[in-house]
Amino acid sequence: MNLSRILHVEPLSMGRTTPLGLVRSMSLRSRRQPLSFALGFASCLCALLLCSESIAQDLAKPRPSIQAPVRVAPIATPVPVPVPAPMSAPAPPPVQSAPVAQDALNLNGADEQAPSAAAQFSGRFKKPDVSQLQPLLDEGRTQPVLTELKQALQHRPQDSKLHYNYGIAAYAAGRFDEALVAFDQAEYQGGRKLSRLARFQKGNVEYRLGQSAMTSNLDETITRWKLALQTFESILEEETQHAAAGTNSQVVRKKLMTLLLTDARKHMEQAAQPNLHPMHQLESLRNAFQKYTDATEVDPTDAEAQEGEEEARDQLAQSLAKMGRQLANAPFRQRPNPREPALPDLDLTSLEEGVGMLQDANQLKPDDASIAKSLQDARNRLADADVIKARSYMALEERIGWVREKLAVLRMAREVVEKALTEVPDHQTAQDTHEEINRRLARVHEDEGDILSQQAEMANLQQAMRQPPSPEQQTHGRTAKFTMS
Repeated sequence: MNLSRILHVEPLSMGRTTPLGLVRSMSLRSRRQPLSFALGFASCLCALLLCSESIAQDLAKPRPSIQAPVRVAPIATPVPVPVPAPMSAPAPPPVQSAPVAQDALNLNGADEQAPSAAAQFSGRFKKPDVSQLQPLLDEGRTQPVLTELKQALQHRPQDSKLHYNYGIAAYAAGRFDEALVAFDQAEYQGGRKLSRLARFQKGNVEYRLGQSAMTSNLDETITRWKLALQTFESILEEETQHAAAGTNSQVVRKKLMTLLLTDARKHMEQAAQPNLHPMHQLESLRNAFQKYTDATEVDPTDAEAQEGEEEARDQLAQSLAKMGRQLANAPFRQRPNPREPALPDLDLTSLEEGVGMLQDANQLKPDDASIAKSLQDARNRLADADVIKARSYMALEERIGWVREKLAVLRMAREVVEKALTEVPDHQTAQDTHEEINRRLARVHEDEGDILSQQAEMANLQQAMRQPPSPEQQTHGRTAKFTMS
């Protein structure tokens, strides 16, 4: 049964109607119906008891108080457990046969006292303790040393001593390219003493780089060892009592001389092989002469280097002269000109190569009269060919009607003749041809001026004819007409 229909009470929300208001509403309606008053009053009492109980429970609940926000501590990042670095191969020990001095693997600052704990820390940077790194380096454990020094360089990239120590560690690990870069930085940024130490280590690095390239690129080995030798000698010029630089200089010079003389003898034997192509013979002789020349520069007192250089010079000069004469006396060949079919062209490639070879032979043997005469004959022949080409351009100019094309062809002819005069300044035919070309150019320019003048007069006349007559001209015309009548 629905009590709202008996009491005529609408269902109300407890949030909008208080219990007291509900009792008042029900008492007013119950006066009209005495029979239902008891039931209505009983239901009101029940509702009032329920509401008072809920209000008491609400009042009994503790009210939240405003408090300061609680700071939650961040979760600490777990510290990674260091993984032990693998043992790397130890650096080669200093021996007499290799230019590595006793201090080549010593870190700079190993003789200093270890800094205290307060001095090691500066913010987040911890200064590497050389006294702890040096034993690792001596044992061949280069990776931990490299890692610590690299981290230190990230905080202090301008520290020259850190660069030097990193170069030492990289050198011990066999990473010679990195060592060379580090020693360059140390030499550039460090003081006088540290710069000299870094330069000395650069000589050792250059030697090791050349040693590693010996099987793949012999020329690179020679270049590296020459740089190493120059480095040690420059140190000896500043400090004559530098024992390590003196020892390394002697070792590198001896090894470099052995390498140069061995390679030079090999190329001389190749050049002496029978039935060898002339171009291959020239290449072998050039290599042998270069190696003997380098050996003479390394040790001017070596007798084998001096004799080998002279012998290679003679054979190379004679071979160049022979090949140059053959190319210079080859007949001229006319080749088509794809860009300008009307312009004739001579193929002078062989003749020019022959002149170049004879020039090289003359530089090797300037006192050889036969080579000098062959060179002069080849130059005259090349000048004659240039004059022939210029004359063909001049003949073509006579058949051209346009002034601009005439000028272009004559300028090309003059350029070719000037090239001939560069080869042989007193070439009489070339001089006469050059004068003739200049006269033709002057005549063509004069004709061009006359044509331009005529064109200007014609343009002025046409412009005057397009303009209407002035009033004076019209009056003069009427007067003349009246007089005639």
